[in-house]
Amino acid sequence: RVMSSETKSQVFLKKVLKLSPNEVTVAGYEMAESFFLHHNTSCGSIQLVDVDQPNAIRKRSTSSWTLMRQNGQLKSLVVSEYAAIQGLRFLLKLVAFVPSKVVAKRAGALLI
Repeated sequence: RVMSSETKSQVFLKKVLKLSPNEVTVAGYEMAESFFLHHNTSCGSIQLVDVDQPNAIRKRSTSSWTLMRQNGQLKSLVVSEYAAIQGLRFLLKLVAFVPSKVVAKRAGALLI
């Protein structure tokens, strides 16, 4: 059974963001990243755009944030300048405190 969009957002806000960074494995990070992207794209804070079309949605109130792979495709994260992005503090904790260098590097890539 597939979780509803609201359930995914609630799991992210109430469970994922409360994970202890030193307990997050690579698989755990992949799950956290998925919930992070789902919640913030659902709220309109982030848009994922194919890299070959980066100018398709550029507006005055948006800026390109970083590049990432999703389902094997290179995507650009585009963030509204006025958006409240949930989970940035959690990502910072992962970069600073997680024992896995792989997780720290991937979390850091979302912050750049």
